Amino acid sequence: MRDKVVLELLGTERKYVQDLEVLQDYMHKLQLQFILNTETIHCLFGNLDALVDFQQRFLIQLEDMAQRSPKDQNFGLLFIQNEKRFMVYELYCSNYFSAQDMTSQETHRLQRLAYILNPVYELPSMLIKPVQRICKYPLLIQELIKATRPDWPYALDVRQGLESMRRVAERINETRRRYENALVVNEIKRRVNKLGSSQIDGFGSLLLHDKLSLFQCGIPEQEMQVYLFEQLILICKDNSKDSIKLNTIPIKKKRRNSLEFRYGIFYSRILSVCNQSLDYGKCYLTVNWRDSKIMNITFWFRNQEYLELWESTLKERIVPQYSNKICR
Repeated sequence: MRDKVVLELLGTERKYVQDLEVLQDYMHKLQLQFILNTETIHCLFGNLDALVDFQQRFLIQLEDMAQRSPKDQNFGLLFIQNEKRFMVYELYCSNYFSAQDMTSQETHRLQRLAYILNPVYELPSMLIKPVQRICKYPLLIQELIKATRPDWPYALDVRQGLESMRRVAERINETRRRYENALVVNEIKRRVNKLGSSQIDGFGSLLLHDKLSLFQCGIPEQEMQVYLFEQLILICKDNSKDSIKLNTIPIKKKRRNSLEFRYGIFYSRILSVCNQSLDYGKCYLTVNWRDSKIMNITFWFRNQEYLELWESTLKERIVPQYSNKICR
């Protein structure tokens, strides 16, 4: 069983490095034939050269370890030792959504190398491979742990290697989230009416965003773009014909002023945040706040886990004098 997992780790790693080398060769041909300028190539491929260099070295380490007798194999140590080096993925993964956008914009030029990678379906599937691979490592290590007896030599190192790769994945995800949120904020500045860029900058960093169904007393259910900033909840109606996909960077830019400002709820005015899932059997979160009068709005989330993420983030922002009014 353990040998089968080791073979899977090695086999998938070899295929992954081969794919990276194909992608790198494709990038170099774009440069040599002046199909795209340097800035566009960087936007498409980020730090691909550094990523390929690291993965080639890591593959050599894996193959060297695999040649040892089973009881002398310490794959966990390789992941522990390379934890910092795996952060080369941070820039590539943060850049991934911009690369998707650029691939779509430059399809007509990229057709010149379609005999290597078709820009419509082959290139996107290659660009996402590093994002997929960095998420795959913890799963492969988990399989190795399951297939290894607790008293096996270096069993502890394998478990520590898993923790190393989980930390890598968490840091990469957090960096990517901040980068994507920064792009979303720039899009808000371009699209929203009634608010200037300096006002939006004053809201602090963007924490969460999504398209949610909203309910208010006497008002029919509406879908709104909801943005959770450090200082307030911003609610806008999207008047563009094709609405933004959830949690992705839009490929087609929406027209200016196509986000209609509806509410800006500062946390200092919030009186209570109530999880009403138990009351209604659906994932509802109600926010009550003080304006010229007491107002409330209810958000409908797609599942309980997602509701709890928004609920906990809101509770962290609400000022202390209202902390005793947060209900469950």
